[in-house]
Amino acid sequence: YETNKLVRINSVRLGSLKWTVNVVILMFICIMMLWNKNYQEFDPVVSSTTTKVKGVALTRLPGLGDVVWDVVDYSGVQTGTCVKFDTRRKTCEVSAWCPVETRSKPPRPALLAAAENFTVLIKNNIRFPAFNYVK
Repeated sequence: YETNKLVRINSVRLGSLKWTVNVVILMFICIMMLWNKNYQEFDPVVSSTTTKVKGVALTRLPGLGDVVWDVVDYSGVQTGTCVKFDTRRKTCEVSAWCPVETRSKPPRPALLAAAENFTVLIKNNIRFPAFNYVK
């Protein structure tokens, strides 16, 4: 095992030098932070999200019988068109099947009950160009 040894030097000159150097370093850091204000720098984020869904579902629809749903039916296909998401942003358009959202009571049992066993992969890319940071 190791034993730490403590040595005490009773010198006013060395103690004063040590604290003077510490204060100079602290003042330098504070002045640089206030002068450059790099801690306040702002950069808009550039991001994208990719999702993949894997799985197959079987439903029984009245009048149609058994229907098999695969990736194309519930994931959708990118059309290659950019559409307005809001006043400042755009998003990629996806052509896909979507459930009716205006129903007050969803069907029981759920139409795609087998979706519980689907695998959903989500990949999020984020980039800050001014800081050259990609994650």
